[in-house]
Amino acid sequence: MAGKLATDLSHLAHSYVSTFKPSKKDIQRHKILKGLKSNNNIVILKPDKGNGVVVMDRSDYNQGLQKIIRDHTKFKQLKEDQTLKREKMLQRLLRKLKDKNLSFMC
Repeated sequence: MAGKLATDLSHLAHSYVSTFKPSKKDIQRHKILKGLKSNNNIVILKPDKGNGVVVMDRSDYNQGLQKIIRDHTKFKQLKEDQTLKREKMLQRLLRKLKDKNLSFMC
């Protein structure tokens, strides 16, 4: 049943993409954003909530990022990168679940 649902959703998505025709206004907006993107002094982002586009001056964006990163109440500097250690722990856990024949539907 899950396989058929996945196949049906995949077919629906592919058919939508293949038949999508952007309007002239969509194409114009895309060209404007593409032109802005080529300007290295501007950053174009998606907003945190909702749909839309955020266009910011790169120096303002960088200053905001630095302010967030330097906030020691939210972040602390690590002596070493923990990524590989955590990845190995996750791999061990997944192998253990696989060995016990536990599987999860995605």
